[in-house]
Amino acid sequence: MKFLDRVKKDLQIAVKEGTALWKEGTAVLSTEARRMAKKGAATMTAEAKKKAKAGVVATARKGAATVTAEAQRMARVANLRFQLFQQNQKARNKFAEIGGQVYDSALKNPKGVRLNANTRRQISEAKLIEGQIKKLKSEIARVSKG
Repeated sequence: MKFLDRVKKDLQIAVKEGTALWKEGTAVLSTEARRMAKKGAATMTAEAKKKAKAGVVATARKGAATVTAEAQRMARVANLRFQLFQQNQKARNKFAEIGGQVYDSALKNPKGVRLNANTRRQISEAKLIEGQIKKLKSEIARVSKG
């Protein structure tokens, strides 16, 4: 698969993942809100309320630590995916510049396109962006396994 095709595919995936993540988050929140609404303290005895409060505090601390760790991991993945998106946008713009330069060169020299220094520089910059994208993808894979 060509680099430009991979960039297009990555951009489409980023949009789909963002939409799926948003939907998943709203579903989890609404499910949790419904679950909490069904449970009520009105039916508990005083002793049960005391024990529940002590247990809730301990559970809340554990839960908060777990949620914090997971939130940090998810924030790291989201940040890496945003960086990947930015690199893909840069690559896309670079391809547009290269294409314009090659087109102009072809108009001036219809027998064959010779790459001028500026076009060679653009191509080398596109290769650097491709390397950065590969690094970001491997980092996302590593952090996502978490």
